[in-house]
Amino acid sequence: MAISAAAKVGNQILFGKEYTGEARIRITLDNAYPNPGGYTSFIATTVKGISGLEGVTVFDVPTTLITNGAGAFLLTYYNRATDALRLVVAATGVEVANGVDLSLYAAVELIVRYY
Repeated sequence: MAISAAAKVGNQILFGKEYTGEARIRITLDNAYPNPGGYTSFIATTVKGISGLEGVTVFDVPTTLITNGAGAFLLTYYNRATDALRLVVAATGVEVANGVDLSLYAAVELIVRYY
């Protein structure tokens, strides 16, 4: 499965930091979380598929608390070494189980920091 509906919703250029800018992106998760490993090729396919971010070198995707609107909270974690976006249940600290439907996590906003 894959993340869909990726779009850039904001941008900020920074100076004097280890990265040069930030983009706010909006994604929709799918109906079968891929564990182990999470959403692999996150930057290579999802982020670089967004207009205006095709040529950036991504520095980081900060950990973010997301909700599905029904009170279920997840933490996002970006593994730079494997280019994977992983999701952890906030209450337990355990990665989301394989095959869990996350499609209610729609229009999730993340920050992408880049050079």
